[in-house]
Amino acid sequence: MEKLTWNLNDVLKVKDFNALYNKIDISLDQLDNFYENLSPDMTIEDFKAYVEFDEQLSEDFKRLAYLPELMLATNVEDNIAKKLQSKVQNLGIKHTEKNAKIGLWLQGKEVGDKPILDGDILPGLKSGASNWKPYLMMANLFFYVI
Repeated sequence: MEKLTWNLNDVLKVKDFNALYNKIDISLDQLDNFYENLSPDMTIEDFKAYVEFDEQLSEDFKRLAYLPELMLATNVEDNIAKKLQSKVQNLGIKHTEKNAKIGLWLQGKEVGDKPILDGDILPGLKSGASNWKPYLMMANLFFYVI
């Protein structure tokens, strides 16, 4: 039987952790801009831009989080991994705070002074509903995963 091995560097190199952390931290501030532009009348292109941004943010965040998790899986005493994990947790709190109101709005909940999103589709996007619906489904799925 062939022995399989994995390399943490395939997930993220420890030396690249801070660069990815900073990229995500800066990206989180862009969520405020997306929130401000949410509207039942927004275009498919604007909503798609949010979903694609959020998907990339999710991918980056997961890569960042997996590194300390896997490091600790191989050595529970790894102090570097514990410090990295703490940083990831703090960034996760910031992400949740910034993204929660978007997720709630997408679920049709009242959020601040935003018009409530009701019905199966955004009224302003009825003409492109078949193109738009998969993005809402992905956005809602992402909200539940994180």
